[in-house]
Amino acid sequence: MSFQLRGPFAFRWVSLCDLLHASAMVTLGRLKGQKVPENWSWDFEVANVFARRHMTRAMAMPGIDKARQLLDSIEFDSPLKAGVRVAVSDLPGVKGNWHFPENVVPGRTMLYFHGGGYAFFVGGHRQMINHIACATRAATFALDYRLAPENPYPAQFDDALIAYQALLNAGHRGEQVVVAGDSAGGHLALSLVKALRDRRLPLPALAVGLCPWTEIGAEPPCSGGNDRWDWVQSGMTAQFAQWFTAGQAHDPGTISPTAFDVSGFPPLYLQAGEREVLHDMIERFAMHVANSGEEVVLDVWDGMTHDFQAYGDLLDESRAALRRIGQAVDHYLGDARARPLCASTSTALHSKKKSPRACARGDKSLENF
Repeated sequence: MSFQLRGPFAFRWVSLCDLLHASAMVTLGRLKGQKVPENWSWDFEVANVFARRHMTRAMAMPGIDKARQLLDSIEFDSPLKAGVRVAVSDLPGVKGNWHFPENVVPGRTMLYFHGGGYAFFVGGHRQMINHIACATRAATFALDYRLAPENPYPAQFDDALIAYQALLNAGHRGEQVVVAGDSAGGHLALSLVKALRDRRLPLPALAVGLCPWTEIGAEPPCSGGNDRWDWVQSGMTAQFAQWFTAGQAHDPGTISPTAFDVSGFPPLYLQAGEREVLHDMIERFAMHVANSGEEVVLDVWDGMTHDFQAYGDLLDESRAALRRIGQAVDHYLGDARARPLCASTSTALHSKKKSPRACARGDKSLENF
């Protein structure tokens, strides 16, 4: 597990100490026979313990700027098998970067929203975006939306809508566009779909939510029992919600996807980790969409924590998750090479809009995605 340190020395030193502490704690725990999920390697466990300690420290800092500096002071490497060319935004009035994979399919476009509780955009997310761009073979525009708490709701929604409209104005057709995001970015992708539907603008071919935040509120998520495993802690979601909403009450039907009217939504593809604190709310959202008669697929990876897709080629589960994202995009964008999908995950829900399909686990196949 390689990493890079950057920024002011004091923050680099704290990051290094946190990493050494996590390594020692995991090693000691394993020597004592402490149980962890079967598919957790030593590296993966260390990364989770470190990220939990590091994020807890950052969120306790007196200023958001220092918290961002701390989180940006270390970046773990997840090498790519293919190259990605990164270019600064050419969309008028829209901040962000294009990520062009070597295997890009002409005309295929993804609008991607990073996670970070609407408050952070750390360097590691750029690696995750590169992995997703390669997996989907899409020219991927990663929006640099305004962050909370300086810019609370609805600043991020406004930025997302402007970016999507800019893509349409530049000639990108909705039926060849995917909107996607992880964590808070998954929430933003789902919220953008609702805004497009309400405004009767062209919808994307597919919306992808990776470990999406689907219930915004002061209460911790019900799957807080996963605090033992996840690097995101249930109490953190309440702080992110406070920053995002500036402490103001909002109609859940406006800001929480689980309460959205999802009629007329495009197909949704969702992923979650079994051990993440958002697991239960993601399943509730998927059930809500299915019960509304719209098309949804949810894959849940055994033993995985929040945003496990970021590990790229370093982890079997992240490789499988990225492959599934690519298969979903191939399927819904009509790629002639799209194949029937084999679920290497527990596929928790499928659409009620078409013929219902049974859940699949392990190596069982799905006839269609």
